[in-house]
Amino acid sequence: MKNKFFDKALSIFYPVIAISVLLLLWQCLFWATGSEFIFPSVGATATQMWLSVCSGTFWLSLLSTFGRVLLCFVLSLALAVGLGVLCHFAKVVGKILSPIIAIFRSAPTVALMVILTLLSNPNVAPVIVGLFVVFPMLYTNVVTSLNLVDEKLLQMCALYDVPKSKQFEFIYLPTVLPYLFGEIPSTLSFTVKLIVSAEILSNTFQSFGGLIQDANVYLDMSKLFALTILSVLFATLLDVILTLVAKRVGGKR
Repeated sequence: MKNKFFDKALSIFYPVIAISVLLLLWQCLFWATGSEFIFPSVGATATQMWLSVCSGTFWLSLLSTFGRVLLCFVLSLALAVGLGVLCHFAKVVGKILSPIIAIFRSAPTVALMVILTLLSNPNVAPVIVGLFVVFPMLYTNVVTSLNLVDEKLLQMCALYDVPKSKQFEFIYLPTVLPYLFGEIPSTLSFTVKLIVSAEILSNTFQSFGGLIQDANVYLDMSKLFALTILSVLFATLLDVILTLVAKRVGGKR
């Protein structure tokens, strides 16, 4: 009992120490520069964080960005699952799609952002950028998880004429879901960072990235730091929530 309590205490103690060291280094950098316009203090940034959280514009922008993140992720996941399953059972389609996925994966993300921002609407461009980057990641995860299915079990099913619906329920799902749910939290938090970056480049109106871009234009460094930290906290919160859900769903499966 004491060991468990000690381990829990350490799991809280170490992050607190790490954050304290980072805050001290941050404050030292402020003292070294001596100007809020070059490098803001911890206090000024914390004040801006509080002012942002108390602002209605902040929450509208956050909601707008979250909507884009959710739309991008759901579309990417639907395409990845649909095409991944198709390519698993139709190997020819997989061979045709493989070089296209490889091009998407190797294309520079920033270059894609710039091109798509110029070619599309600022409100739509972040979602399209996200699709080009997130879809190949999820597609690879789906294909990889399908390849983990035990071939011997499938041969046994073919031998005993087990219906495809039963194979899907008792073989494919228990193999694919834990792997896929394990990858979803990190992919979604990455999608948040990607969408926010695309919003900054496209200067999307009423978005989290748009708020960061405005702070950058007006050289409001404390607000820029505050919004950046809040975006990290938002992505981390999503990651933690989805990790807990994934463990719960994976355990039930």
